[in-house]
Amino acid sequence: FVLASCNWYPGDNATTDQLDAVITEYDVNADFQNMKTYALAEEVTPISGDPNTPPDFTISPELNNVVITTIKSNMAAYGWTLVDTSDNPDLAIALGASKYRNTNYYESWWGGSWYYPWSPYNTTVSSYEVGNLIMVGLNWKNKDAITQKYPVAWIGLVQGAIVPGTVDEPLDRVQRDI
Repeated sequence: FVLASCNWYPGDNATTDQLDAVITEYDVNADFQNMKTYALAEEVTPISGDPNTPPDFTISPELNNVVITTIKSNMAAYGWTLVDTSDNPDLAIALGASKYRNTNYYESWWGGSWYYPWSPYNTTVSSYEVGNLIMVGLNWKNKDAITQKYPVAWIGLVQGAIVPGTVDEPLDRVQRDI
């Protein structure tokens, strides 16, 4: 019964917003109770999967605005105060976006074809673009004196809701997922 109820095969009716993923991770040693101020990047930066190749997409002003205003609203709701990086915030949030093409191959034996006689082997291929929003909270006051790098206090990833560079951006999904 459990296997029969699964709905994750090609041709089934799962919608894209049901496949969004939100992942967060934080440094267990970060003292969030004493952190009250944050700085926020002014825009979402496109990121390429290859450091030698520039990204092949841009972030629309509408998408950038939804990301920035949603983060500001959420941070204010938790009691954080927005400041400039020159004011030495407790946390600095960097924003990036990436996209990639996901290709799935589903193979089945015995049946699966619409014609007679049934084929003993059937392959279904589906391909779609997936977008990621990456939010990185840097512990701004704990810069490493040797490496000159800031430790990551928190990282959040929203996968699926954005596909940068597309005409039809699901801005309500981006807002919901943030």
